[in-house]
Formats: sequence, C-alpha cells, structure tokens
Amino acid sequence: TFFFTDKSGENRILKCNRDGEIIDKIGRIPIKREIDKTMNGILARAWNSYLNFNPKVQILAIATQLGDVFEIYNIKNNAYRVIYGPKGEPEYKVSRDGYSIPTGIMGYGDIQVTSKYIYAVFNGRSFKEIMKDPQNTPQGGENLLVYDHNGAPICKLKLDHSISGIHIDEENGIFWATDVNSEEQIVLYEIPKQLL
Repeated sequence: TFFFTDKSGENRILKCNRDGEIIDKIGRIPIKREIDKTMNGILARAWNSYLNFNPKVQILAIATQLGDVFEIYNIKNNAYRVIYGPKGEPEYKVSRDGYSIPTGIMGYGDIQVTSKYIYAVFNGRSFKEIMKDPQNTPQGGENLLVYDHNGAPICKLKLDHSISGIHIDEENGIFWATDVNSEEQIVLYEIPKQLL
C-alpha cells in the first residue's frame, strides 16, 4: 500500500495499491475556513506536505511545507488528529494566473515515524525574513521536533546545521541528516539518550 497527498485538493490522502490504483480516499485538507471548491487545486499546492508511514505501528504522519500544521492518522483505529502550531495554517495569496504565492513561513522539511516517536525537521523562517537576503538564508531548518504517536510534543532538538532531510535509526541510537548548504552534505548525530 502507498499513500500520497491528493494534489487535486478534494481529499487529503490517496491510498493506492501496487498497481497504482486508488483504493481509498482519506480526509480533507484541515483548513478552518470555507473556500470555493474551484480553489481546491490552489489550496492543495499551498498545503503541499511531507508524509511518512510506518507500517509496523500503522501511523501516517503529515507535516506542511508552509505554515505549522502537523497531522497524524492512526490506520489501525482510524483515529485522526491535527496539531496547529503557533504559526498556524499555510498563508498565501493567489496570483492573477491562479498560483498560490507563500506569504507566511517555511514550515516542515521532512518527517519520519519510528517505532517510538515522530521526528520532524522544522524551519520556521518567515518569507519576509528570507526575502531580505535570499542568497545567504540557509535552506532547511535547525530544529528537529519530536512527538509521540498521539502528537504530544516530547522535545525540540536545536541542531548545529540547517538540515533538509532525516533518517532516524533508533536501534543504533543515531540519525543522519542532509545539509544542502554544505560541501559535506551528510551529517551524523547521536539521538539523545532520553529518547532511546
């Protein structure tokens, strides 16, 4: 089984089989306001997200590339939770030719569900701040947020690199991260003992 975000904006997630056939449509984009259905495609682009599914624990986690929204689907019991962070929903304006132009913050950069936790890279820089000096603003985020499988925050790790992607290896107590701002793009960290 494979999970994808629905780029049409009609649903939140599409569940597909190995032949690429849609076998289920799950949820809606969790906006707090009503919009015209003709805007679904623009909304889906603004809510572009990273997702990760761990089949062992049957948890699917989704984090928005813009804004500060984090979603958890427990596939075993159909439980669903949305966590709106302090910066809230993705903010954008619609251009004349129908594209969404981000106006809020860069949000999450990657997400991974492990047997114990959910790890998410978070940026948090505003587009206003980025546009002041785009050439010298690092890509990625320096914050690795850790949640339990119900979405309760466990801790926030402040890193010495601005990272884009992660691979968590709880068994060996380490995680790899990608730093696209550096010549040495693979960074290795130890997972803090309290998380093991």
